[in-house]
Amino acid sequence: MNTAEVAEVLRNTLQTDAATRKEAERQLARVQSHIGYGMALLELLSSPQVPAEIRVVAAVVLKNFVKTNWGENPEVEVGDVEQDQLRTALLAAMFANTGNLQKQLSHAVFLMAKKDFPERWPELINGLASQMNTANADLERLLAALNTMDQLLEKYRYESKSESLWRELKMCLLAVQAPLTTLYEWLVGFVDNLAQLSAEQANSLFELLNCVMRVFHSLCTQDLPEFFEDNLSRWVAGMAKLFTIEAPSVQSAGGEATPLDKVKTEMCEIVTLYAQRYEEEIMPHMQGLIGAIWQLLVNTNSETRYDGMVCSALDFLSAICVRSQYKDMFKADGVLKTLAEDVAVKNLMLRQEDLEQFEDEPLEYIKKDLEGTDSGTRRKGAVDLVRALCREYEGDLMPILSAVVSSFIADASDQFWRKRDVVYCLVRAMASKTETSRQGATSTSQLVKWLGRWNMRTPLVPVMPLGKSKNVCFPVAFKVLFGCTDTTVFRLLNHVPPPSKINIVDYYSSNVRGDLCAADVNSFPILKADALKFVVLFRNQLPPEAHQEALVAIENLFTSQHTIVHKYAAYAVERLLLVRVNNTPIFTAASVNVASLLARLIAAFDADPKAQNSAYLIKALMRVVCIIDASTARQAGEIATRLAAMVDAAVKNPADPSHTHFLFETICLLVKKTSGHVEGGIDRPLFPLLETILAQDVADLVPYALQPCCSVKLRTY
Repeated sequence: MNTAEVAEVLRNTLQTDAATRKEAERQLARVQSHIGYGMALLELLSSPQVPAEIRVVAAVVLKNFVKTNWGENPEVEVGDVEQDQLRTALLAAMFANTGNLQKQLSHAVFLMAKKDFPERWPELINGLASQMNTANADLERLLAALNTMDQLLEKYRYESKSESLWRELKMCLLAVQAPLTTLYEWLVGFVDNLAQLSAEQANSLFELLNCVMRVFHSLCTQDLPEFFEDNLSRWVAGMAKLFTIEAPSVQSAGGEATPLDKVKTEMCEIVTLYAQRYEEEIMPHMQGLIGAIWQLLVNTNSETRYDGMVCSALDFLSAICVRSQYKDMFKADGVLKTLAEDVAVKNLMLRQEDLEQFEDEPLEYIKKDLEGTDSGTRRKGAVDLVRALCREYEGDLMPILSAVVSSFIADASDQFWRKRDVVYCLVRAMASKTETSRQGATSTSQLVKWLGRWNMRTPLVPVMPLGKSKNVCFPVAFKVLFGCTDTTVFRLLNHVPPPSKINIVDYYSSNVRGDLCAADVNSFPILKADALKFVVLFRNQLPPEAHQEALVAIENLFTSQHTIVHKYAAYAVERLLLVRVNNTPIFTAASVNVASLLARLIAAFDADPKAQNSAYLIKALMRVVCIIDASTARQAGEIATRLAAMVDAAVKNPADPSHTHFLFETICLLVKKTSGHVEGGIDRPLFPLLETILAQDVADLVPYALQPCCSVKLRTY
């Protein structure tokens, strides 16, 4: 194939003129079936005489060519001889290039290996492992080999055990385990002379170490290899050094984790794996590792670049604190206090970045807060740690956490709401022993009952009881309303009942109701979100009257100027309408003002142009339609018109898949529930759009469009 012609076509794909670009893309699609196309791309990207931008385009096009033609259903059949040539040439080109070109080629090698390794490409792993020779190491080639190996071996972390998988894993271990361990020790040796390295050299060092750690992690996940078991002390010694190292010269942009941060994150995950799966082997090293990770958490500040590392470290402590063999470590003097105050509480505090995300990226904030993510958040990690500690050390931990709660409740500064937010997190973590998404809290913990009586909305003052040396915080309102003296206050405090099981209802009445039912729906939106989460979590512990009160308050929250509050309110509506007592729903058409709630939900859609990017509002709307009453059903035409507008928007601009799913579920439900109540049905605003979907063959929406069609058809019979 003529490489000059291919180069010209690639150049045209970069033109500003749209017609020229499209024609060039069509030409590429035509020539990719020609024999030698892949080799021509490799020749172009490897030639120093070719302009840099053309070389990059050639690498990207080659990667995409491999992606589409090395799968189950290739667009172009590449002959066996050409495949062999491409595999050999591609691996050589990856080692010969650097930077972005190398990254593109590394991914192309991985895509080939997904299909061809090990049956058709058994020499690949040895070829990659041969680059780990520390005697004459080429750092660029080494990084390329490790990056490719990381992608290739990562599947061992999640694939199910099988005979073929273990044969493949054994082949990889025999090739990699010894040179990887030697390389690891060689790289760790440079840490002692970190000050003598330039910023670029230090950055490269930790990038290599991160790749090494990731490969090690992947090789150890299925089972503990004998070689790594025998040489575990070598790996732990390096980890102990790396956990304590600081590298000010290694920086990142935009709050992203540095390579050193990623190394520490990976080490935390590895130690967690060993603590959970290979306890006997790691036990002699655990005391030092626990201390190192604990200090890492205590000394790490709140910068976003550390979030992944902190989450992994918190997960480690949550995993091991419930294991009996480590109890003595956690019961040592001051350990629980440090973990509670300097680790858990510190990571529960809202940062400026969190508040900015709450305001500017509400969907991203609520997704992390309610749904969780693969990477997790500091706050979720801290809550999980508190909950895990409470399971095993409740008696020792409760006084410590109670003192924190008391101190935060007493705060009267302008930023009091930040500490109130932490109190909400702590109480949820302490009170809920186990929970599920479907049921909320399924069991509660033993807490001091005064947690249910403090009124967090009342400012507190320190009172010095007569004859005592310590201050006691007490509501100012109590003294004002009842005219109590300090002595009387002290005597009343002395008659507080002994600790007992927390009264969730009292806590709701004293603390949550104030935030939930406040007349100003725009004040302290963070606390309103906290109150809504509390009601949802403890929905099976609260009595029906509390649910009724909460639903009225939630309806008012849909008038807030903060659209994120609408999402939290919708989330609460969707969960509360499912609550049953003795298998009987609490909420029915008789107990809910369905028309008003539907109107508020639809208004919330109108208030947020991005409402279709999440499913919270539409799921709540669906739940309300489930209990629609006859009077509201007769006005269902207005609801159908609004739903039709949402479908129209989804046709023009793809919406969140979950939103789309529940939108059509709501339409089907509305058709069913309003049958017989609306003369002529509610088909008129809906069917033109459904016909458009079917006529235009909108692939993502056709299956959904058939549902309401079938519902109406069945209704007519």
